[in-house]
Amino acid sequence: MDSHPIDQRATRALATDAEIAQGVTVLRAGGVVAFPTETVYGLGADALNAAAVARVFLTKGRPSTNPLIVHVTGIEMAKSLASSWPIEAELLARALWPGPITIVVPKAAAIPASVTAGGSTVALRQPAYLVAAALLKAFGGPLVGPSANVSGHVSPTTSAHVRTKFGDRVLVLEGGTCSVGIESTVVEVLGKPPAGLVAEELVAGGLVAGGLVARVLRPGAISAEVIARVLGVDLLHVATGLDPSARAKANQAILQSPGMLESHYAPQTRAVLAEPGDADTRGAAKSNDVIVCLPTDAAACARELYALVRDADVRAISNEASQIVIVLPKPRAELLASAADPLWRAILDRLDRASA
Repeated sequence: MDSHPIDQRATRALATDAEIAQGVTVLRAGGVVAFPTETVYGLGADALNAAAVARVFLTKGRPSTNPLIVHVTGIEMAKSLASSWPIEAELLARALWPGPITIVVPKAAAIPASVTAGGSTVALRQPAYLVAAALLKAFGGPLVGPSANVSGHVSPTTSAHVRTKFGDRVLVLEGGTCSVGIESTVVEVLGKPPAGLVAEELVAGGLVAGGLVARVLRPGAISAEVIARVLGVDLLHVATGLDPSARAKANQAILQSPGMLESHYAPQTRAVLAEPGDADTRGAAKSNDVIVCLPTDAAACARELYALVRDADVRAISNEASQIVIVLPKPRAELLASAADPLWRAILDRLDRASA
């Protein structure tokens, strides 16, 4: 299914085999390595080593209630990390892995509690990017990989973004500019297979249980519409995330997935959103405000979003600007209309959290 084309573009040469081998050495010693994926750069560590996982939390300043995504080489490794593997997970993984979608399933006992924030489920993903795939294969085991930044701040989409924050404290594997640019879709599978049918029969027949079968916990490049098509159900059978009140409560709770906090992906400078034509009412006319105009194409906007916000933050800080005004290319209602690209939902999700 051509729902998530992966562009292996690079502004610099990709990490060499020797550099990947160096990364594996660091990982096997319990260290942390920053590596590129098609979404954002991740801060990798051995997912089955509790001390290494703790080092990731410490490096990022990440709250212990916010779980980590575990990156795998494919379905077989994913199954080894799950206490059960629902048919919905099988269907999604077969159709959409490798790619920018994370599948939440019941966790295996081997996974340290810190990875899942003490929860009973684990978030699994097979990245499509060449360097990430090569690192996972060479390491031979699962890697946690939250965004390689300080917790809550703007995610990195180039190696320079990572080095600006961590300097020489973290080995960074080069992968150029991330082609998707925002974090993966996270989907929790909920349904149960009909009695009397085995997994292979379900896959072959494209069958799933009735009722609600999945819930999108974080929107991304893979839309709820694509998920519904893969599972062979109407869109009504795929729930789409948390309402604002539940999102606010998530700040105080143990989370099922990354990206559920009310405030996230934020620059240091206060950010506000504006629609075309209402910038003046948002204070954008102030001489010291920094204005960011987003691309009109959804894929380009997603790919460039974090770099644009980071650049605006640097300019705002150097000019002592009071705020960053991010101007949407169209009114929000138009961007969220059913005929619009579903990727705008994910972009607006990131912007809402960045300006919370």
